[in-house]
Amino acid sequence: MEQMIYNHETMSNVVNLLVNIIDTNKTNQEFLMNNYKSYDLVQSIVTQTKSLKLAGLGALLVSHLVWNNLDAQSTFATRELIKRLI
Repeated sequence: MEQMIYNHETMSNVVNLLVNIIDTNKTNQEFLMNNYKSYDLVQSIVTQTKSLKLAGLGALLVSHLVWNNLDAQSTFATRELIKRLI
């Protein structure tokens, strides 16, 4: 039987690491925004229903991305995502 390497705890740890990497670091925030499909990534984390911890870390990731970043604020200012975060 094949073992999954991407379980909820592993994904939570990865998202937590990402949150800490971009925390107050505009260069890293811009790198993430410019080089990855960040909206799709964050949306899939925040809207999944298997792990409340992972969804919460996704919300924290959004808050760190948009704090002082106008481009990120406009990217994540969608009705669907904001409704989920609230």
